Amino acid sequence: MQASLRAVPDAGLRYGLLRHLDPDAGPALAARPVPPIQFNYLGRFAHPDAADWSYAPEGDDLPIGVDPAMPATYHLTVDAQTEDRPGGPRLSATWTWPDTALADDVVHGLSATWRRTLTALTTRARTITHPR
Repeated sequence: MQASLRAVPDAGLRYGLLRHLDPDAGPALAARPVPPIQFNYLGRFAHPDAADWSYAPEGDDLPIGVDPAMPATYHLTVDAQTEDRPGGPRLSATWTWPDTALADDVVHGLSATWRRTLTALTTRARTITHPR
């Protein structure tokens, strides 16, 4: 698995450009199946608690998400971002999926495993960086 991931040029960052804009590579990529999971890293942002501004309270009432009438492209989408908080950076992720693709308990189990894995990795990284 690791070798196949390393074999992807630029870690797949140019796939979308090639798939949708390149007249030579586009048809070949279009013929391949759509992956079932989409992962978007949205970047690093200041969290309102750590900034000089905050969200308007009425913003909590705004609907956020995908129009239910829109057809789903992926079985699962994970949108992650890093938020700069007073105690340090924090990764947050939003998991979305159509009810017809995956059962809630399957996604909750997967996200819990993802969280445990990230926690174990960060704990290990701290012991390597700051040995006792």
